[in-house]
Amino acid sequence: MFKNKSFKIIFILCLIIGLFLFQSLFKITFYAGFWADQGRDLIVVRNMVINHVFPLKGPIASTLTLHTPPGFYYLYALPFLILGHFNPQTALVWWAVYHCLSFVFIFLIFKKLKFKTQTSLVIVLFLSLLPEWI
Repeated sequence: MFKNKSFKIIFILCLIIGLFLFQSLFKITFYAGFWADQGRDLIVVRNMVINHVFPLKGPIASTLTLHTPPGFYYLYALPFLILGHFNPQTALVWWAVYHCLSFVFIFLIFKKLKFKTQTSLVIVLFLSLLPEWI
């Protein structure tokens, strides 16, 4: 069917990523909940956009004394919440896109480590089916 081997590999990788996107974005409004941390992120990003108050520390981690860096707000929440008009479900779309990009990078890393192409594609397929990534 495919004459070029690299086109076949890219097609299979795109098919895996497409299936993952369908699986993770299907009925996203039904399965997504709005929790306290998402509300906190929306308030911080709203203050960044409207009041021009930029945080110097990020959201609190699972331990109550540790804060993550503020890059979370600048790279994750700010662009996609502005594009989505502060709809919290745009953050879920960003996470799905982020995971798809990580699949591509994992595939490229395994190719760089001299794994066979089929092995790399199977690893990416198994990663895309893990429920923790969905």
